[in-house]
Amino acid sequence: MSEDSTSLPDRSPPPGKAPTILMVEDQEVIRRMTSRMLTSLGYTILEASNGREGVSLFGLRKDEIDLVIVDLTMPVMDGRDMFYRIREIKPSIKVIFTSGYPRQDLVEELLGEGISGFLQKPFSVEELSDMIRRLMGH
Repeated sequence: MSEDSTSLPDRSPPPGKAPTILMVEDQEVIRRMTSRMLTSLGYTILEASNGREGVSLFGLRKDEIDLVIVDLTMPVMDGRDMFYRIREIKPSIKVIFTSGYPRQDLVEELLGEGISGFLQKPFSVEELSDMIRRLMGH
């Protein structure tokens, strides 16, 4: 059977240890919804409600975090500042930015600075899964 929009491929992570993803989003509804999507895909999820909390959690658990998904626009510390701080802690960390506000110039600038990907909100579980699988190499 060919793959089309009606027959989706298996989107679960490969067998073995489930990758751990740090989800940083200030809007609780979006954070919880995205975390549920990721959990349903088989990932282990850590949550933070702003960039400062995300940096703190990342610093404590950097060795177990495989990927960070962070909202670009947040109070306390925005996603861009958080990105620079966690890159100082673990330069190899993969980071996906999300945003509900299309700022193509900023996205291109951040891609040039080393972010791994960008998802425009609202995004589907398929878009999220596909990007993670591509970045994680599975």
